[in-house]
Amino acid sequence: MTQQNIDSGKILFASLPFYKTILYNPETKAYLVAVRVNKEVLSSSQRTSVIKNIIAQTDKYTAATTIENHLSGLPLIRTLVAERVKKEMKWFLLGSLGLSAWILL
Repeated sequence: MTQQNIDSGKILFASLPFYKTILYNPETKAYLVAVRVNKEVLSSSQRTSVIKNIIAQTDKYTAATTIENHLSGLPLIRTLVAERVKKEMKWFLLGSLGLSAWILL
């Protein structure tokens, strides 16, 4: 693909009024970007590292460009909530063990 093909595709995309403010904002030149991750990867134990890598890359882009990014999607939310629950369960288990030991004493 050449730069000329990319530029002509961009001009064609910008000329379609349906996509204005849905997929891009012509005033700020902001575009909606969708990332699709392999379903098998998101169903495996690699899910957490893949999500953390995506977040790290977007944070790096935000720091370099000062453009605010918004992340969303079921795999992202499910992974973040699962990690939070895993951490909280450890603290809950330690707290309940400590409370049980104190009660038994």
